[in-house]
Amino acid sequence: MKKFAWQLQLNLFSLFVFALALALAPLTQGNERACAAESPSTFTLAPAGIQPADLAPGLDTRIIDKLFSTINQMPEDVSFSKGKPIAKLDYQYDGSAPMFGTDRNQSIGLVISGFLKFDPAGRYEIKAKSNDGIRIKLADKIIIEDPDVHSDRFSSVAILDAPQAGFVPLRIQYFQRKGSACLQLYWKRPGSDHFDIIPEEAYWRTNQP
Repeated sequence: MKKFAWQLQLNLFSLFVFALALALAPLTQGNERACAAESPSTFTLAPAGIQPADLAPGLDTRIIDKLFSTINQMPEDVSFSKGKPIAKLDYQYDGSAPMFGTDRNQSIGLVISGFLKFDPAGRYEIKAKSNDGIRIKLADKIIIEDPDVHSDRFSSVAILDAPQAGFVPLRIQYFQRKGSACLQLYWKRPGSDHFDIIPEEAYWRTNQP
């Protein structure tokens, strides 16, 4: 009798373990999918056929005064007003300073465009710190997207293969809704082991009015 009771308990325990494994399987698979989604994406870049003589330092901006909740609500930039060129993407709201030469620090949408100079050739890593939404394209490829309202945070990392040095078209959509704000772009250059704010000398725009 004791042997039968012990065997019954063992069978019940095995059944419990099996049921628990079935219940946890979707959670485990979900975590695997989440980890896979967070893995860096790799993009190969081809420089635009443009010469340094055709470029001026900085980035072009277009501005719209409107509250957004996601990048997907932003219209095409033909609806925006032309703003002042900006030298680099390194803005952190300190409670007073307006954004990038505008007179605003909230309820604003920006389209920022120009070229990012990759020199030397090699493998780069790029990430953005933003508050609120951001979408970054290089040569018409979306490399970074964090499109909704959020506090200061880093995006995922994009890995960029630049087989040759040159100027790659850059386009950024960004909006700041209310409160605090941040827009910074970082890269890790070939051979480096850390991220730095992308410097002014890497940003260019066409010198046409």
